[in-house]
Amino acid sequence: MPVILRQPNNPNTMRQILFAMKTILPGYPTANTRLAQISTDQTGQERIYVQQRYMTITSTASFPLLHLSGGQQAYSRMSLRSYDGSVRVRVRYYDRWDQQALQQDAIRDLLDQDIELMKANLEDNESLVIGQAKYAVGLPHIELSPYEGEFDTSLSGLTLIYRTMDITVSVLPYDV
Repeated sequence: MPVILRQPNNPNTMRQILFAMKTILPGYPTANTRLAQISTDQTGQERIYVQQRYMTITSTASFPLLHLSGGQQAYSRMSLRSYDGSVRVRVRYYDRWDQQALQQDAIRDLLDQDIELMKANLEDNESLVIGQAKYAVGLPHIELSPYEGEFDTSLSGLTLIYRTMDITVSVLPYDV
């Protein structure tokens, strides 16, 4: 008997929400972050990655870079055939420390400025609207990591400084 594969009932899956954020975070419709400005340079390398941390954060990657990943998802029944829910999105903004002349505080300051702008971009576009497409009801909770202690040396040959932003996204209600 053939297996029938169903499509997701939710029209805005985690992956779609992450790709909407990939567009909005650097500044949509007007790029206003340092990340957006340097992403248009001649290197042609991607600097914003979705669900690809170990494939993309390597010694040959262009820094700074942004990594978006999906977290916990929760869905509730609203009626017999309707659901709503929320998803957690983690945004990590990385830069290398091991190959720069800048002090840690200077690198962190650049990351801080950009992540604050990214937060403001989300606040200005809290339904994640791109063109006419709406991807969320709202963003009820945004949390930024503290200044201290965000180093990553788990990837061979790299010493990274990063900031984290965790976002709760209220998804659009959908029917099954």
